[in-house]
Amino acid sequence: MTYKRYPLYIPISALILVLILASCFAIATYMFSRSVATIQMVTQNSFIRVIQQTNSELQISIRSPLAVVSTGSRYLELVRAESLEERLEHLSYLREALLSLPNMASIYLGYPDGEFFLLRRIDNVKERAVFQSPDDCYWLVQSLERDRKGKVLKHEFIYLDKELNPLSSRERNGAVEYDPRNRPWYLEAVNSVDPIRSDPYLFASSEKLGITFARRSLEVDGVVVGVDIRLQSISKMLPRYLITPGSKVALFDGHLRLIACLEPSRMIKQNGEDDHAEHLMITDLQEPLYDSLIEAWQEGGRQDLDVKEYRVSGDKWLASLVRLHFSVGPPAYMVIGVPYSELYAGVRKARNKSALITLAIMALTIPLGFLAALAISRPIKGLTGLAHAARRFDFSKRKQQKSIIVEVDELSSAMGFLNQTIGDFLELTDSLNKEKDFDSLLERISKEAMKVAGANGVFTYLMDEKEDCLRPGLLCVSDESCSCDVDLPDCDLDSGLTLIEAFRENRVRRWILEKDDGGPFVELFAESGQDYCTIWCLPLVDRQGNGMGVIGLFYNSHPEQIGVDHLDDRLAFVHRMSGLAGVSLETRQLIQKQKDLFDAFIRLIAGAIDAKSPYTGGHCQRVPEIAKMLAQAACDEKEGVFGDFDLSEEQWEELHVAAWLHDCGKVTTPEYVVDKATKLETIYDRIHEVRMRFEVLKRDTMIDCLEQIIAGGDEQKLKQELSERLAELDDDFCFIAGCNEGGEFMAPELVERLHAVAGYSWQRTLDDRIGISWEEGTRKDRSPSKELPVEEKLLSDREEHLFFKQDWERIRDDNPWGFKLDEPEYHYNHGEIHNLQVNRGTLSEEERFKINDHIVQTIKMLGELPYPKHLKGVPEIAGGHHETMVGTGYPRKLTGDQMSITAKIMVIADVFEALTASDRPYKKAKTLSEAVKIMQFMHKDGHFDSDLFDLFLTSGVHNRYGEQYLAVEQLDEVDVESLLS
Repeated sequence: MTYKRYPLYIPISALILVLILASCFAIATYMFSRSVATIQMVTQNSFIRVIQQTNSELQISIRSPLAVVSTGSRYLELVRAESLEERLEHLSYLREALLSLPNMASIYLGYPDGEFFLLRRIDNVKERAVFQSPDDCYWLVQSLERDRKGKVLKHEFIYLDKELNPLSSRERNGAVEYDPRNRPWYLEAVNSVDPIRSDPYLFASSEKLGITFARRSLEVDGVVVGVDIRLQSISKMLPRYLITPGSKVALFDGHLRLIACLEPSRMIKQNGEDDHAEHLMITDLQEPLYDSLIEAWQEGGRQDLDVKEYRVSGDKWLASLVRLHFSVGPPAYMVIGVPYSELYAGVRKARNKSALITLAIMALTIPLGFLAALAISRPIKGLTGLAHAARRFDFSKRKQQKSIIVEVDELSSAMGFLNQTIGDFLELTDSLNKEKDFDSLLERISKEAMKVAGANGVFTYLMDEKEDCLRPGLLCVSDESCSCDVDLPDCDLDSGLTLIEAFRENRVRRWILEKDDGGPFVELFAESGQDYCTIWCLPLVDRQGNGMGVIGLFYNSHPEQIGVDHLDDRLAFVHRMSGLAGVSLETRQLIQKQKDLFDAFIRLIAGAIDAKSPYTGGHCQRVPEIAKMLAQAACDEKEGVFGDFDLSEEQWEELHVAAWLHDCGKVTTPEYVVDKATKLETIYDRIHEVRMRFEVLKRDTMIDCLEQIIAGGDEQKLKQELSERLAELDDDFCFIAGCNEGGEFMAPELVERLHAVAGYSWQRTLDDRIGISWEEGTRKDRSPSKELPVEEKLLSDREEHLFFKQDWERIRDDNPWGFKLDEPEYHYNHGEIHNLQVNRGTLSEEERFKINDHIVQTIKMLGELPYPKHLKGVPEIAGGHHETMVGTGYPRKLTGDQMSITAKIMVIADVFEALTASDRPYKKAKTLSEAVKIMQFMHKDGHFDSDLFDLFLTSGVHNRYGEQYLAVEQLDEVDVESLLS
């Protein structure tokens, strides 16, 4: 089969023409629909405005007459007036009230005895004729007076000019006498505390439409003040609110009687037979729109009709019927409508104009499209060259060939994507192998996946094996905006979410979210501002195919707007890439877990050491904080000695490990040595044995005294000697007990007294070599056993008190660690005199050496560990915290030149923590100023590095540490300037 072929520019030209035509039609249609919607919205707003303004006008028109009747009802002199003469004295007040409102026709008072007094405005010829008033009459007074029995005495009309000057008067004669007490306005007002308003009606005198307001006097019973108001002003205001020239609007009451309309003359109908005026109803206007709305209103239970479309007699209207509320009296109702033909006249003109513009555009673009079609075929040649380059495995970046032909452009994009993807894949493989930090690796993988897939953003979920759920790891919404602090929920493996299905089934799944659905994933809509979010969930797996997590690529649009077919190749590549990413993540996770395990083990050892003794509780945990603070202060220095000092990530880790393990050798130090609170304390305090020996001496003295008395000695003298001897023994024990407590200095005279007391003798009658351990029995066997009873000294240093060192326990001068130690002869010496005469504190020379031996053990233990290259300096940093800058430290007698900066930092951190610690039962915690003052003396002795100690003070490390870890009472002011000077 053969096909007819055409040059490429022909279908391209046709396509351009069709696209232009379709685009113009779509734009015109869209603009027309938007214009219609806008006009409807504006019209609805106009309806609301007209209704609100009309209601406001009605409220204003009511407010003034209400004020007049309310004020008049309180005008005591007027309401209490009993004769015409008294009432005429208040005409000026009534005139001013009428002048305050042009539509007020008259003001009057009805009295409980049937009398009536009225002032009316006469401002037209018809009213002058009705009331038979002179031509220059402007005001009319109507007065009705009765006698005490209620009989009419006089019903008189008094005519006045504009200035209230009398013109003439006449008495009214009629068949029916007027009695205000029978009028509806009087009856309703006299029975109400509040003002009343009548329904609209035709005034008999002027045949004008109006209403009456009345209120009874609260001061004088039975007196009612009323005013008549013309409603013609309401009809006059309606034309101001017309939305279009052909709009219709009218007001009526609950009985369908007209209150106002656009043509006031249509509200009143003249009866031809007797020339009597009749107040019409709104249905009498015979307006189809009004009739249709009234019918719908009545069928709906007289509920307000919303603004909507009505079809009346073949015409469409936008109309509404609403209730208008008054502060007094029954409500009124307003009907308003706008014809569609007037609303959309301008829109139709714009639509026709758009059609003409479209034709003009088409006439201009056809030749331009022809020329463009010729240029479209040129990129084909460029794509051919790109294909040849790909065949030669040349994936270097080339300029993409642009074309308006979809197939050509897609081919160009696909080939460009292929080149870029392969190049990026090779680059990604290389970077994944080099990346060490897990979070950075995760960010790199996420960004590459987002870039390759052309997504708007990406998030990752990683498996938490402890909690058996997926936890959010990273959220990226752009290359610059990535964060591990993700406000996304954890996902339980039984939750049934799409991303859980992708994880469990190990396959790509599509997930569509809508903003209106809410839920915990609404955070993904925060940056886009869109209503839809399409997410492609790709699983991450390790070497064994086990799920490690999920990569979520999200697009800020509905799947129909993305072009799913176009994503297939990208998603396929990302899926393959996720396998490589999973293996890389697995490797980094294993490395991270090893580091976490090592760090946890470090903290475990430090915690065990701190928990071992209350004397050092928390020390191993707080020293690292001080060391890191001081190291950071040194790194922050930009000038001076530490201007070039900085720590890499590996060096920070080295300092961290060394600081946490700086006292790990304390695990070898016996607790009874670390916790030794008195001089005689070993595993228990031997002062109790000494006390018992004193008790034995006191009893022996008492027995000796009694024996001498029995033998015939001088009883009084012997008892006196006994008392003195017992007091002497008590005093000697108090002295020994005080020596046991320890102190700052043991003076020579105290040592001399100690030896004198130690020489007291007591008799032992029991064998001290039975019921003891084998090890203690071995030490006792160093001296021969004596025959019982035996005279013992009160205090003694015996052979059994000495604990010998084994040869392997001694540190040789040529030791591999470089220790320079002055070792005592014995491992321990528990001699009682030896310990009680300790010069300072409670520790003997042997025990102090054992305490200091913890740093020796620390260096030995840390030196045996197989460190990675970047942690080789841990033993040096951890083992130098008891050294000084002048070679007097322990255990290597190093100088400052032989120590690293981080090791010298540890010296300051260790001393500062020990001085400020509040958990040492043997001493009171020092305040900041006390601790720093002691450190200043140590600094003068060459204990600290001068530059670091100055930085410790000037950088405020002591204050920052104190605010976080010390008690409030320890936080006092440190005079840094005086210390530095």
